[in-house]
Amino acid sequence: MRPPMLAHRLTRSVGHGTHAVPPVPRSSKPPRPVFDAENGIDGHELERLLGGISPARLVREYWGRKVLHVSGFAGRYRGLFDRDAFFRAIERGARLPPSSGFELWAAFDGRSERDEFTPMTRIQPSQARTMLAAGATVQARHVTLVDANLAAFSSAIKAQIGCPGTLMLSAFLSPDGAGFKTHFDAKNVIGWQIEGRKRWRVSKRKAVETPTKGALYLSNGYGRYEDGSEPEEPWQQFRRIPLKDFVDVELAQGDAFFVPAGVWHGCDAQGESLSMSFAVAHCPVADVLATALGALLGGEASWRSAPVLAADELASDAFWGARLGELRRAIDELERKPLHIRRELATRVTALPVRDLDEAGSNGNGRKEIGKDDLLRLSPRRALVSVGDASEASEASEASEASEGGLLLCVGDRSLELDDPRLAAITKEILRRRRFRAGDCVTWARGRGRVDWSSARDLLGALVAIGALEADLSTERARRRMAG
Repeated sequence: MRPPMLAHRLTRSVGHGTHAVPPVPRSSKPPRPVFDAENGIDGHELERLLGGISPARLVREYWGRKVLHVSGFAGRYRGLFDRDAFFRAIERGARLPPSSGFELWAAFDGRSERDEFTPMTRIQPSQARTMLAAGATVQARHVTLVDANLAAFSSAIKAQIGCPGTLMLSAFLSPDGAGFKTHFDAKNVIGWQIEGRKRWRVSKRKAVETPTKGALYLSNGYGRYEDGSEPEEPWQQFRRIPLKDFVDVELAQGDAFFVPAGVWHGCDAQGESLSMSFAVAHCPVADVLATALGALLGGEASWRSAPVLAADELASDAFWGARLGELRRAIDELERKPLHIRRELATRVTALPVRDLDEAGSNGNGRKEIGKDDLLRLSPRRALVSVGDASEASEASEASEASEGGLLLCVGDRSLELDDPRLAAITKEILRRRRFRAGDCVTWARGRGRVDWSSARDLLGALVAIGALEADLSTERARRRMAG
């Protein structure tokens, strides 16, 4: 959650009967940890985190709409993160340059009843234990910078949601009773309880629809924006939500929690608590379209230049009329060929949230020629999504129709466009199988004709180059053990 705003201590702000949000029951499938640290991403991390709720159902029923509480079990986050990993992350963060983005903050819950934000202080890694002993919650932001498993897990969650906005992962270690004042975020938040318990207080409805900035809850039932600004537009006005319209939610070890942007919420640790949260930023439609249009219009000098009103030509209606005409033609082009928009969305969706893991994706494969007997797999450290050609696309990269029978693959900011329907068919089968012997792929053109090994090898090399494929070292080791 966003540090500068969080909640009245629940023991003080409640003052009404306790009402619980009933948790979603666990899935009937056998319990398993949300992340497999040994094998990496498999495309189902979000569904396991949400107790069997699919990404489509999350977005359709809950995203930006209502709170979700998922009941979990002890060991659900085993191998992903724990208290020891929290302090290891702090130690690694101490070795990063200040410009890296990794930050530590101490949050004191504010013992007064006044309408004020939770006091937050930027701290150094060496101060973390002292602040905890003093009763503060220590928040580590952008922990994906210092933990490879969290980086892979975060990119998987972001891509499985299909979110083109940025994602920030934070870890919170709180002593007993520590908490945050009631606030709402301008981001949708997915949290999960790794150790201990935490009590939350949430409003039954949103105070503002799709807010663009966070706010603090006031005792009169309204709010105050974090930047101190007054609401200027009608949609920025706060709906009054009295405390009787809040409910209590208690998160136990293994539970998960989703809070939409604009919903008031705050928390109290019940004993020492370790929790984490994804803050998923909005990506306005206007931003996506502006970038796609910019790619089409950027080749024109008149669009790259900056307007200077002192020049008669740039100040004239004729100049701007000409630019608007070019803009209309570019919009028509986007409508005829939505690939430009799909490419922009794909790049944003599959972008790694904080850290570039190219070294994990390549695994050294690009330095040698691929042989027929090489064992390959989809990278377990890359973003997992299925957008566009959803019927056949894997969850290892963004896949959408580039042309009839063609395919566009995007992994982070890298892309591969395949116009040859034979190579597109092979790639779709690779995405479906996830693990395979390199030489087998020549037969996967699906009735479009056989592909020679040279062309197939070039395709595999291109997939390795964009980070979609790597050597399947685990299977190779197992094969050698069996042979020996």
